[in-house]
Amino acid sequence: GDPVLRTRAQFHRVWECVQRYDLAGATAATAEMEAIVERIGLPHPRWQHAMLVTSFLLLAGDADAAEAANEHALQLGTVAGIADAYGIYGGVLVNVRRHQGRLDELLDFFLDVARDNPSIAALRAAIATMLCDVGRVDEARERLAAEAANDFDFPNESSWTTGMSEFLDAAATTRSHDAARTLVDSVAPYADQVVAPSAVLVLGALARPLARAAT
Repeated sequence: GDPVLRTRAQFHRVWECVQRYDLAGATAATAEMEAIVERIGLPHPRWQHAMLVTSFLLLAGDADAAEAANEHALQLGTVAGIADAYGIYGGVLVNVRRHQGRLDELLDFFLDVARDNPSIAALRAAIATMLCDVGRVDEARERLAAEAANDFDFPNESSWTTGMSEFLDAAATTRSHDAARTLVDSVAPYADQVVAPSAVLVLGALARPLARAAT
């Protein structure tokens, strides 16, 4: 009967539905969460729901509307005092810019952040793919070689599938055969997983970059 706990449950239910390729279930959970959020009006649940709105706009291919929704979510997160609000905003913005073909606008900023925060594994993986996306393939190949030399050491947590997806795509684009073989061997058992680090970002089936690297 606790409405706040119910909004949290629906937020996580969206992610669970995504993992089962259940878009209708994810949409229903989002709608139920919206109804509760509108009734209680608390800052944190409003921010969580706003992030889901952004996610569904990206899934629908409406990058411009997703960008506006992401800005709105950042405003709500700031008001709610969410420490991760800006970081999540940035992660979503990368995917918005990728949809728009404008990723080059963000690359230098993320290169600086990655340089200053080498312990953030997710950034290392994202940078490799971003470099490929903007045509700086040689730099991506160098970064991938450094990761391969470290046996693609990556935290075993919710961002693992995202990181492996980024590395697999980078290996395929840079034609780094040894790296691709190593990654395919370790990732193949998880081919049926959906790359979704949270309910907020749904990045597709892991099978897609896995197939690219295997090919």
